[in-house]
Amino acid sequence: MPDMPTYWVQVFERAEGRVVPSRRIPVSGQAEARATAAAMFPTVPAAAALCLVSDDDGRICTTTIIAAFGDVPHDYPETLLQA
Repeated sequence: MPDMPTYWVQVFERAEGRVVPSRRIPVSGQAEARATAAAMFPTVPAAAALCLVSDDDGRICTTTIIAAFGDVPHDYPETLLQA
């Protein structure tokens, strides 16, 4: 079965002076991910619209930031691949 992309918005909050991931909001596609992240940004330090592709075992193979708003940590996509 071909790998299917999934889309979601990662919301970030401040904790102990750092910007850290908090809520994940699943969305139906790329346009919704971008719009939701943009809408969330005025109320949070950062939000990112993401596309993830997982293998048949559910492990994340690739992550792509579609859009980033605010102080999204530059190494955030790599942390998903290490999980």
